[in-house]
Amino acid sequence: MAGATPPARPISPPASASRRRVSSAGLPGPAQPAAGHPAKHYRIGILSNSPKSYPVVNQLIGQFRDGLRALGYVAGRNVEFLYRYPAVMAGRPAKPIALAKELVALRPDVVFTFGPPAVESAHKAIHGIPVVAAVGFEAVVSDFR
Repeated sequence: MAGATPPARPISPPASASRRRVSSAGLPGPAQPAAGHPAKHYRIGILSNSPKSYPVVNQLIGQFRDGLRALGYVAGRNVEFLYRYPAVMAGRPAKPIALAKELVALRPDVVFTFGPPAVESAHKAIHGIPVVAAVGFEAVVSDFR
């Protein structure tokens, strides 16, 4: 057919995309096991760059958990959350690099993190485990690929 638009071709990722990246997705779709198969129990590491006492931390983690619950991932049923919060030292939260290493030792299926210090720590310490980052900054420009 003359003048028809050819089908779109998939865009190939740049060569640098072969490097480990901080992802914006992590778990598979709805948590419904296939017939005859037991449901998988997921372990989700949550790495915060701020102490648990900060209201915005609880709000963000709550929204993350609510979203998972809506997809069928329920704490105590098919998901275990492994929380790591930094202690406050000299009035400021410490960098969470040691906390990221603790999470690696617990072998979670995925790690959820947010905020530049926690994302940077996850990028440095976590290898071979998907990292889901809720970021308010340009992750690629910051070299979190």
